[in-house]
Amino acid sequence: MTVSAEPRSRSLGALLEQRPGLLTLGLAVLVISAVLLPRSLAVSIFIAGLAIAAAAPQALPGVVQRPWPLPVRAAAGVGAYLVASLLWSAAPLEGAGKIAILAGLVGVLAIAAAVFAAAPERILRAIALGAIAGLAIGLTIVAADELSGHGLRRALYALLPFTRPPAKHVPVVNGEIDSVGAWLSNRSMAMITLVLWPALGLLAAVRGVRRVWPLAAVLAAIAALTIFRSQHETSMLALLIGAAAFGLAWIAPRIGLAAIATGWIVATLLVVPAASLAYRSELHLAGSMPYTAKQRIILWGFTAEQVPRRPLLGVGIASTKTLDDRRVPHETLPGQVYARRTGPHAHNIYLQTWYELGAIGALLLLALGAALLRSIAAMPRGVQPFATAAFASAATTAAFTWSLWQAWFMAAFALAILLTVLMVAHARCGTDVSAGQP
Repeated sequence: MTVSAEPRSRSLGALLEQRPGLLTLGLAVLVISAVLLPRSLAVSIFIAGLAIAAAAPQALPGVVQRPWPLPVRAAAGVGAYLVASLLWSAAPLEGAGKIAILAGLVGVLAIAAAVFAAAPERILRAIALGAIAGLAIGLTIVAADELSGHGLRRALYALLPFTRPPAKHVPVVNGEIDSVGAWLSNRSMAMITLVLWPALGLLAAVRGVRRVWPLAAVLAAIAALTIFRSQHETSMLALLIGAAAFGLAWIAPRIGLAAIATGWIVATLLVVPAASLAYRSELHLAGSMPYTAKQRIILWGFTAEQVPRRPLLGVGIASTKTLDDRRVPHETLPGQVYARRTGPHAHNIYLQTWYELGAIGALLLLALGAALLRSIAAMPRGVQPFATAAFASAATTAAFTWSLWQAWFMAAFALAILLTVLMVAHARCGTDVSAGQP
C-alpha cells in the first residue's frame, strides 16, 4: 500500500493514508466494542472489513491470489463440507445463515491479511496502537465494573432503563435495582481472554520486548484480576492455560507447540469417549463438583450417546436445538441436576462438531487447527509465544462454553486471528523482536 499522491482526494483510502490517527481510532473502537459489547462484535467486524477494503482497494487482488495459505485452504475445506451438510441438516435455513456469517468473517480476515501484508510500517503501527489502546480502555472499564460489584452497570441501567436486561438477570425491587447477574459479564471475560495475548504480542512488536514488559505486566495483571473476580470459570482456566503455553513456548518453542498440538488432537479426536466416560463414572453426582460442571457432564454424556447414531456425517449443521426441541419430554433422573438432553448446543465445540458434522467434520477441524499451528511455527521467534498462548486460550474457551455457531463467538475468534495476523505483519515489517531488542 502506497501513500496517495493526491492529498486533496476525498476517497476514504487517501484520507486514512494521510491521517493514520483514524486507523488508530478505528481499531481502538473495534476492540473496545468487542470487550464491552461482545454481542455486537460480528456487525462491528463486518463494518471494519468494509472500511479496510475501502481504505486500501489496491490490496484487494491479494485476497484471491494463489496459492492460498495453508490455513485458508483448510478453512475452505471446512466451508465446503458445511455447505454439503445442509443437505441432511434439521435446520437448513439456520445453517445457511451461520455459513454466511462464517464466510463473511473469513472474507474480512482475508481482506485484512492482504492489506496488512502490503501496508508500510507507519500504517501497521497506527493500527497496532489502536488495538492496544482499545484493549487497555475496554479492560479498564470492565475491571472497574467488576471490582465495584457492577457499579457501572447499575448506573447505566438506572440512567437508561431501556438498556436493562430482563428481570431474571437484573431484578428490580421497589423500583430499585436489587442485583446484577454476575454472568452478564461472562462474554466480556471471554473476549478479554481471547484478545489479550495477540494484543500483548502487538505491544512487543511495536515497541520492542524489553521496553514493554512493565506495561504488558500491568495489562496482564488487570486482566487476571478482573477475570478471577468474575464468575466465568472457563475464562479463568483459559487464562491459566494460555499463560502456561506462553511460558513453555518462550523457553522451548518446539516443545510448546508440540504440547499444544497434542492437546488439540486429544480434544478433537477423543472428546466423545471422554464425555461418555465422565458420565458413566457418575462424576455429576460427586458432592464436591460445582453445579455448572454437573450440568455440563450430563449434557456432554447425553450428547456423546447420540454421536454413534450418525458417526460419519453427523446430524447436520445447526441441528442441535431443533432436534432437542423435538425430543420431548426430557428425562431427568433422580439425583441429577440437569435433564438428559443435548440442550440448544453442547457447550463444547469439539463435541458439537462430532454430533452435528460427524467424524468427517472432526477430522476437518483437526486439520484446520494443525494448519494454524504450522503457521505459528513459521512466525518470527519473538511473537511465537504470544500466538501459541492465543491458540491455547481459544482452544480452552471452545471446550467449555457457548455454541460453535453463535455469531458473536465466531466473531470473537475472528478478531483474535485478525490481531494475530497484524502482530505477525508488524513483526516482519521492521521491528526485530526475535532477540528481544527494540
